[in-house]
Amino acid sequence: MGDEESRPGRSDRFNPYGGRRGRRKGGQRDHQGGSRDDRGGGPSHGIFARAVDSIAPGRSRNDRHGSRDSKGSRDNRRDNRDRHSDETWWKVTIPYGKRHEKEWLLTAIRNICSVPFQVVDYHFIQNAAAFYVDDQATADALRDVTKRITAKSGHKVVIQTRPSKPPQNHPVMDEKTIQLLKETMSKRYDPSTKQLNLSNMFHDEDLKANKIQMPLNKPSNMGEVIKVIAENIPEILVLNLSKNRMYSLQTLMDLASKAPALKYLDISDNAVKSEQELDHIKGLKLEELNLRGNPLCTSNRDTSLYISAVRKRFPRLLKLDGEAMPAPIILPDIGETTALPPIQKSFMVTPEIEGVLTKFIEHFYNVFDSSNRQPLLEAYHEQVRFSLTAAAGANAPAHIRAIFSQYIRDSRNLLRIDDGNLRVKLLKQGKLATVAFLNEMPQMQHDTSSFQVDVSRAEPNLLAFTVHGVFKDVQNKSGDQPLIAFSRFFITVPNPATGCLIVNDELCLRPPTSNQKRTAFCIAAPTPSPSPVTVPVGSPSQGLTPEQQAMVQQFILDSEMNADWSLKCLQENNWDYPASGQVFLQLKQNGSIPPEAFVK
Repeated sequence: MGDEESRPGRSDRFNPYGGRRGRRKGGQRDHQGGSRDDRGGGPSHGIFARAVDSIAPGRSRNDRHGSRDSKGSRDNRRDNRDRHSDETWWKVTIPYGKRHEKEWLLTAIRNICSVPFQVVDYHFIQNAAAFYVDDQATADALRDVTKRITAKSGHKVVIQTRPSKPPQNHPVMDEKTIQLLKETMSKRYDPSTKQLNLSNMFHDEDLKANKIQMPLNKPSNMGEVIKVIAENIPEILVLNLSKNRMYSLQTLMDLASKAPALKYLDISDNAVKSEQELDHIKGLKLEELNLRGNPLCTSNRDTSLYISAVRKRFPRLLKLDGEAMPAPIILPDIGETTALPPIQKSFMVTPEIEGVLTKFIEHFYNVFDSSNRQPLLEAYHEQVRFSLTAAAGANAPAHIRAIFSQYIRDSRNLLRIDDGNLRVKLLKQGKLATVAFLNEMPQMQHDTSSFQVDVSRAEPNLLAFTVHGVFKDVQNKSGDQPLIAFSRFFITVPNPATGCLIVNDELCLRPPTSNQKRTAFCIAAPTPSPSPVTVPVGSPSQGLTPEQQAMVQQFILDSEMNADWSLKCLQENNWDYPASGQVFLQLKQNGSIPPEAFVK
């Protein structure tokens, strides 16, 4: 910086709405505290020569791109990067840190900090203690420790961080060091196998001979290594980073884009502790990974969980820590033309169970929709448990929330209710309490044609099933009888009188889907009855299930068509009763149904 830039004046005062000071004059880019404008002037060696020779003397690395970044916002972004390119470290400041012993303070911070860190240039600024770290992740972790340590005086220890230039005793990598790094990497690369061995770089003899230490656990060093890989050998297949004291894999995040062909990564004998570190490199399409010798492996006693955690990040992995893994399960591309099996409206396991449930459901909801629900006492066990859950949705409109307000006050949503006493209070226990609560619920009209019944467990002495559908709230204060979707889960035991005796009843209410709104109450349809329907001789009635026969019977009554045409309409619409009713009404309105369809 020239003398005129360092001289204080009114123009140098801090302006929170203005640009940052410290940009070099002459258009040169100051990268991490040192200029690289002279890179490429010296001799180059090995396979990395093209990275050096391609830059003419006196031109910076950015100059190679010509006018690519010379227009519009790209210029602004580059100028802004240049302006802050020297702030590649982070300064950590601890107000009143001089009052504490250095060893005690750093030990207390390390015990809480989520990532290991190296302290650089520990010093004091008046009463404050300060030091440097060289990556943002560490700075963020240190900032999270603030006010979590209590000093002997009882005060909380405050930790502040901000971007900073590198400390003076830790200069960034200069041109000579970069050139030596390229030469060292060139010697360690095997072009026949596309393998780069960067194991134990801290003790590399060539670098040590030049009095250079290259620990790859420093983000700045690893960043330079990845940059060299991207510019010279992006086709690399094997990378060995073992024995480099690496505790974080965040510095490898760019590998997926810089070396997309990488298949084998060796990061054994490092200091990686958490499986979450693997998230930084999960973009790699690895076939082999070696993590042996890291705390991540030794601390995980359950081998299956360890393998599962790695497989989750690398689904195509074939070898882990030198051991073959089971072949990954990869679903084939079935294409868009593959026909899927038809959707079953209900699943009732066997015709016998279907017969019992259709009779029970029909009787239960006929009573439930009546003006007197007291006869439901005979359907419940003496020790039945009943609960109601209602959810309008987090982003539901005001009118939907208003509709559900009368149900939500009795809703036993365990995700929202932490009070144990309230949980017990909202659980209705015994058939008297259950039916008394059901009598207090609003008058409803269920659309039996919307019912879907799924049996989840069927045993001789127990039957568990869920009924899905919609109903109208006919007593709603708004007067428009809003539509509500429901799922009702029953656990029943056999009962000679009613077929099923309910021991558990869970009712869940929610807003209907758009399809439920479109098809609800389009045509009356009862719960399927197991009683067979009589059809004329010669009609295609063979092979019909009791449910299908009941649908034909009801369609004859609703449409006033004969059995043949009713059966034909249902079959052509895949036994979808609401859809069949809509098609019938549309064709009848258009006069497209022949007169013989109504001749019985």
